[in-house]
Amino acid sequence: MGKRALGSTGIEAGVIGLGSWQLGNTVARVAHRAAGLIAGINEQGAQMDDLLPHVLAILSTTPQRWNTLAHAVPSDLLDRKPKRGEWSALDCLRHLVTTEREVFPVRLAAFRAGRDFAAYDPDAAGAVEGADDPDELVAEFETLRGRSLQDVAALSPDDLRRTARHAELGQVTLGEMLSEWAGHDLMHTVQGERAMMQPFIAGSGPWRSYFTDHDAQPPGSEV
Repeated sequence: MGKRALGSTGIEAGVIGLGSWQLGNTVARVAHRAAGLIAGINEQGAQMDDLLPHVLAILSTTPQRWNTLAHAVPSDLLDRKPKRGEWSALDCLRHLVTTEREVFPVRLAAFRAGRDFAAYDPDAAGAVEGADDPDELVAEFETLRGRSLQDVAALSPDDLRRTARHAELGQVTLGEMLSEWAGHDLMHTVQGERAMMQPFIAGSGPWRSYFTDHDAQPPGSEV
């Protein structure tokens, strides 16, 4: 596939030219523009694939969710592992910060430049190492994600067909990588919430059986 300049979805106009990297302004403008695009798809003939506004919607809300958790949830609950060897909510947040710094923006730049990219091993990369202060982690995440939102907002539907070679998975498309990015956000946010569920599940008495899908250590299981 030949190289071409990245196009604009129209969302770009809502975020480029901001005087700072403040996530609040970026998210508000992106969300407003994405909502307008979604509403106008039927009458204007699919201005862009559904994927782009959907990805932007997820990527823009994840920092807000973690901001709420970091400021409202006691630190001992954030740092509580569901069981030995599994990540706490704070571990999940550290991982999201690491991948926002070292993985997804790097891959997006590789697609734009027509370069291949390496695989990412979260264990080898020390994915859960980093700051212990949830507020500090959230602040870094918001700054990094604000930059990412601007880059994703500048993409067009044609850009989704760009290809690159992943060291382990082979040829992948930019659209597939964006889907993984949004899914990755949701997966680790749910994982963090599941970790915080555990003391409440354990204390729910006869209702515990209702939490079977989320119970990390059901009665009778090995610790």
